[in-house]
Amino acid sequence: MTFRLLGYFCAVALFAVMHAIPASADAASPLGKWRTFDPDTGAPKTVVEITETGGTLTGTVVELLDDDETTCSKCDGARKNQPLVGMVILWDLTPKGSGWAGGTILRPANGRTANASIELADGESIMRRPYPLADSSRIDEDAEADIEWLKAFIMGVRQIRGEMNLPPGKSLPVYIQAASKQDMERTRRMQPLLTFLARIEAPWFLEVDEAAPKAAVALLGEMKILVPMKDLIDKDAELARLGKLVAKLESDLAKGEAQLSNPNFTKAPEAVVNGARQRVARQREDLAALREQLATISAL
Repeated sequence: MTFRLLGYFCAVALFAVMHAIPASADAASPLGKWRTFDPDTGAPKTVVEITETGGTLTGTVVELLDDDETTCSKCDGARKNQPLVGMVILWDLTPKGSGWAGGTILRPANGRTANASIELADGESIMRRPYPLADSSRIDEDAEADIEWLKAFIMGVRQIRGEMNLPPGKSLPVYIQAASKQDMERTRRMQPLLTFLARIEAPWFLEVDEAAPKAAVALLGEMKILVPMKDLIDKDAELARLGKLVAKLESDLAKGEAQLSNPNFTKAPEAVVNGARQRVARQREDLAALREQLATISAL
C-alpha cells in the first residue's frame, strides 16, 4: 500500500511517496512506520513513524536509509545541526475527506517547511516510479533535423517581414532557389506547416536557369528563400519611411564620429570610449543595411 505525501514549497509541489513497512501499518491508515523515497531519484531516504495524538498526526524519523545527511544542517532554530533520527518532520495533520490535511512538513535537505497533506494512492500510482531517465536509443535524429530546418525556414520569412515592415498576418508569395533534393522533399512534406506557421503561399521552386524576381532573401544552408516585394508594399510610403530612418541614422553617426575624433573625449575612461566605438560600429552596419534596403525598394 502507498500513501502520497504532498508539500508545497513556494508554490512548487514536492511529492514524497511513503510505502508501508509490512506489519507496521494498518491497511487504510497512515499510522505506523513508512519508508520515504526521494522525489527526484526514487531512492529510499528514511523510515518515518506516524502516530496520532488528540486527532492529529505526527511523523518522526526513526531510521535513515542512506548516509547523505545525518543531521539537519540546513535547519534553523532548535533543529539546527540536530540528529535527523528522532526529529519530528511532520505535524498537525487532521482528517479531511479520505485523507489528512492542514499540517506542516519539514524538508531536512533545505531546512524549509511547507503546508502538507496525505492521500492514499490506490493501485499502481505513478508516484511510485522514479524520475524517468532519457533513452538515447529513442532519439530520432532525422526528426530533430527536420524540426531545425522548419524553424530556420520560418525564422527566415519572419526576418524578411520585420526588415520590410510587412504585416504579420499577410500571406506572402515565396520562391525557392538553389534547393537540394532534401530541401525540396522537406518543403513539400511540411508545406501545411510552412503555409500556416510562416503565413506564406505554397512555395514555388525556381528552375536552375530561371531568373529570380526582385526580392528580399533569407538563406537556409545553400537554399535561398525569396519573397518578391512588388505589389506587397506601398513603394512611395516605404521609400519615405526608409529615407527618414537613413537621415536620422546619418545624423547620429556623424555625431558619434565627431565625438570619437575629439582629442578630449579620448581621455575619458576606456570603458566609455569603447562603448562609443561599438555604438558607432553598429550605426555604420545599420546604415549600410538600410541603404541596401532602400536601393532594393527603389528598384521595384
